[in-house]
Amino acid sequence: RYFWYQWDAAWDKDYLPDMTEFIVTEEGDMIEVGNRYTSQSEETFIPYAYKMGTVLQFHTVEEIWDCFQNGVANIETGIEGMWSLGETGRLAFDVGDYTGNAVCEFQFDGLFGSPKRLIVRCGGQTLYNADIVSAAESVDFLIPEECIRDGVITLELEFPNATSPKTLGIGESISKRAFHFTSICLREA
Repeated sequence: RYFWYQWDAAWDKDYLPDMTEFIVTEEGDMIEVGNRYTSQSEETFIPYAYKMGTVLQFHTVEEIWDCFQNGVANIETGIEGMWSLGETGRLAFDVGDYTGNAVCEFQFDGLFGSPKRLIVRCGGQTLYNADIVSAAESVDFLIPEECIRDGVITLELEFPNATSPKTLGIGESISKRAFHFTSICLREA
């Protein structure tokens, strides 16, 4: 088990800040379990709860954890959105009792080199596999109803040609990046 908290000046120093509980998988991924501990009580919530049609725009760490289980870097101060990190990522959306096909839309405002390949899978089924040549391109793909398992849509992302600033000769970081995500939306098909 792992506990996450946001460190800032807002919390009362007489108590620990609110902490959210995660499990760590064998692969090292952190998955929310639905428990938050505060100075007053323990709260239970539905991890990755998502209402169809909601546009998730990435302005804060909390918005990232609304759907990303891994595969993204921290939000940089003063910059909206966040970079993919590494060559894989995972998204989860708890859509409750929604049934039927869905459409997923990704918006970007940057590519780290071009073109960049994006592969999206769900339950072993490839839903999207293409090269993106411009951040202005919107990525839309169909999510079949059978991808909803126990009310949750889990999308596995691959960024096979992610590159690092060091590889491109523009910095010393060896962290691989591909896409700068600004928003994600799932809607009824």
